[in-house]
Amino acid sequence: MYRAVGAYSGCAETASVQGQLMVRIVTGLPDGADASNMYGPPGDPEWAAQDPIINAHKLARRTPALWISAATGLPGDHDNLADRRIAGNGGRLAQQVVVGGLDEVAARYCTDALARRLGQLHIPATVRFPATGTHSWGYWQDQMHASWPMFARALGA
Repeated sequence: MYRAVGAYSGCAETASVQGQLMVRIVTGLPDGADASNMYGPPGDPEWAAQDPIINAHKLARRTPALWISAATGLPGDHDNLADRRIAGNGGRLAQQVVVGGLDEVAARYCTDALARRLGQLHIPATVRFPATGTHSWGYWQDQMHASWPMFARALGA
């Protein structure tokens, strides 16, 4: 269905207990969102139906260009008062470092699981695990810029 797929700090492991916990942490910590709005209540079959790790074998039939990335949650280049998204706001910086750091740790767990599964199935993917970075826009923008050549080739742009 797709020629290219990218996941920047995502959580692909939605069916396991650990994966569901990670999804709930990542969606719930910033603003109290409820992951049940995406996949239904815990135990709903939709959690497994949408799990890229369980369904990775389907990619073997027609592998799109894949880019997956997640950082460590440790503060990096975009976690400072001078960053344009922080704009000198110490409270915003603290939230990005603490909450964004925890969310990125969760996303890294899920991304690592997806990368291992793709490797087991010999499905090619570009995997990036930056040494620093929180769950925040600056890092996703960095990954989008880095992944754009792959997307452009896949889309014929």
